[in-house]
Amino acid sequence: MKNKILLVTGGTGGHLFPAISLAQEFKKQNINFEFIIDRKCEGHLKNYKMKCNVVFSSPIFFSLLKLPISIIKIIIGFFQSTLLFLREHKKIKIIIGFGGYSCFPSLIAGYFLNIPIIIHEQNAIMGKANRILSKFCHKTFISFRKTEKAPKNSKFTGIPVRKEFFVKKKFKVHYSSNKINILILGGSQGAAVFSKIIPKALSSLSSSEMSKIKVTQQARENEIESLSNTYKKIKLSTKIKKFFSNVALEMHKSDVIISRCGASTLAEISATEKFSILFPLPTSKDNHQFKNASEFSKSNSCIVMNENKFNSFDLTNLFKKIIKKPERFKNKLTTNPNTNIAKDIVTIIKNYKNVRY
Repeated sequence: MKNKILLVTGGTGGHLFPAISLAQEFKKQNINFEFIIDRKCEGHLKNYKMKCNVVFSSPIFFSLLKLPISIIKIIIGFFQSTLLFLREHKKIKIIIGFGGYSCFPSLIAGYFLNIPIIIHEQNAIMGKANRILSKFCHKTFISFRKTEKAPKNSKFTGIPVRKEFFVKKKFKVHYSSNKINILILGGSQGAAVFSKIIPKALSSLSSSEMSKIKVTQQARENEIESLSNTYKKIKLSTKIKKFFSNVALEMHKSDVIISRCGASTLAEISATEKFSILFPLPTSKDNHQFKNASEFSKSNSCIVMNENKFNSFDLTNLFKKIIKKPERFKNKLTTNPNTNIAKDIVTIIKNYKNVRY
């Protein structure tokens, strides 16, 4: 009977992708694993051909109509997880949760069945779900050395990044372009800075300057046509999509990345060694995206901008500087990207409580 590790994640890519990175290392070392996810992440895992179990979960909505539905979904998810764990109780040695509301039902079920639990926190400020779950888990892994609101006995591991972000040779053909490739990520959730201010800043460049750049942009579906028309009028070379199925490829092809400050995205930018212009999401819980960016800037070359305190002229001037002297805008890492984070985490897990795989 082969031991098994369960990876519990969901909600957003920021929680899912570090789990996939760890799963890639499990696969490499022939360690048996399965995912427990919510419905939102099922499609992503199909691309990686990894086995998953879908359970109910829900964030807590404090309204008379939504609160009962949230509680019912969490209870259903708890019993789904409990039945799953009971069927294979002797095989399951560790459950690893990656934060977010989707982890809650399964990790609580694991706690009641006395299965060892590890949680991994991606952000520089520990999220509310992980703060609660840390009281029930056996170990807490953190991605930043000074993660706020984390337990004092937390272990710093860093954030695992999918292997495709470290592979450069296969993308070498794309580096021959004479244009400066600007990749804009984070517009899928909608924000004026991505759909209006950045296009306005680009529109203020001279025709000569615009001929030297190419823009690849992620945008909401209802904004793609408007953005395309804006860029077409100024004759700017662009590619606009709602979602990039191979974001690693787009990052490797780029020279400058404009992005929000989710911890997973920042780790991927660091892995691809790109210069970045960062816009922390002002409404992020506990303002954790600003803290992520602040910690990231200590070891990566980037410019962090407050979207509530700048205008398009600031960005236009920055674009002009990049176009004039692109060699100055490289990611001068103070430390090389750690390609072994997933491997190091697996080593810790394999040695935990003398569990062997």
